[in-house]
Amino acid sequence: MIQVRKDAKASNLISKAERQAARQRLEAEKEELKLRSEAEVQALKTKLEAEVEEAKALAANPELLKLRQLGVLKELASTGGKFVIGPSEGDLSRVMTE
Repeated sequence: MIQVRKDAKASNLISKAERQAARQRLEAEKEELKLRSEAEVQALKTKLEAEVEEAKALAANPELLKLRQLGVLKELASTGGKFVIGPSEGDLSRVMTE
């Protein structure tokens, strides 16, 4: 009878320790997910702020917009993109009226 109680108590302690370990693993996973999501949010905020600043700079300086467009065309050309370059509607209408 005493051995049965000791075995039951030992089994109870083992079960309790296993539950505690599982709980700690879950808490660690939860904390890791929280930190990852906070880092992702911060990265997105930083990216958005950079895009807003770039948009403001492009709005203030049309030359920067033209440089960006040329950069995109250069990237397209270097990656094998195919595109046609011709006069824009505004340029064509200006030529025809002169």
